[in-house]
Amino acid sequence: MPPDRAGRDMSGAVDYLASHSAVTSDGIGVVGFCMGGMLAFIIAANRPDKVKAVVPFYGFPQGPMEPDWSKLTAPVSGHMAEKDDFFGPAAAQRARSEAARDGQGRHADSASRHRPRVHGTAQRARHAEREAAAERSGRRSRRS
Repeated sequence: MPPDRAGRDMSGAVDYLASHSAVTSDGIGVVGFCMGGMLAFIIAANRPDKVKAVVPFYGFPQGPMEPDWSKLTAPVSGHMAEKDDFFGPAAAQRARSEAARDGQGRHADSASRHRPRVHGTAQRARHAEREAAAERSGRRSRRS
C-alpha cells in the first residue's frame, strides 16, 4: 500500500481515538518504528487538527513519500540511529531541514537524536526487557 494511502486510512484511527471517552485532551500523539515512523509524520501532516505530538523511531518520509511539510504543526521528538542503511543521519537532517523550512516552526526546535546504534535497536531492547521481565516473573512464581 502506498504510504500516502496508508496515512489516509489511518486517519480513521485518529478519529476513533480522538472521540474515545478515555481521551481527555484536545489531541493525540503518534509513535512509530521504521515504516511506522515514516507514517507517523504523514499522519501528523495530514491531521494537524488532532495529532499534537510525533515520536518516530528509525523512520521518516523521503523523496516522493514526503508529506506537505507545511501542514506539520506537531512537535517532533525523533530517535534515529547513526548506523542505519534505510534512514541515515544525512537523510534525516535533510528531512528535518525541509520540515523546518516549510512548516510552521513549532517542530523546528524539536529533538532529533542520532544514537550510535543500528536500525531497530529500541525494538530489540524492548524485546530483551520483556524476556527479562518474564524470566523474573517466572522465578517469583516458582518460589511461591
